[in-house]
Amino acid sequence: MKAYFEYFSLQDEQAFFSHCLCHYDIGAYNIIVKEDGYGLIDWEYASMGDPSQDLTSMIIANQFDMDDVISQYCQKRRLNIDEWKRAVIHWTPWVTFMGVLWFSLGYQLLKNTCYQELAEREMCKLIKLLPSIYK
Repeated sequence: MKAYFEYFSLQDEQAFFSHCLCHYDIGAYNIIVKEDGYGLIDWEYASMGDPSQDLTSMIIANQFDMDDVISQYCQKRRLNIDEWKRAVIHWTPWVTFMGVLWFSLGYQLLKNTCYQELAEREMCKLIKLLPSIYK
């Protein structure tokens, strides 16, 4: 984990699209049903940022198919699919590493082995995404 932390710490921040308000935790667990449709709750991680990072977070948190989500998102908003796919591919290791850190912290605080297992699962994904960093 230390090698990945050092790797991400040395990377320059990159924005693919103009910053906007991002939720950064769009999962089924944060969507509520209202009389007139749906609502998004739990805005504690929200901030201004690159919307493609927010989309990547949603894809990973919900274990969605990346190509399907990007295609549908871009078709509905009339956006360039190739640009968005390139951005989501860039953000995938970042968001995966954030998941590793989140689940590791959950395990340290709560001592629940479920969090440890999730951290290990995400670390395996990260190693496949950036194998040259793993030592």
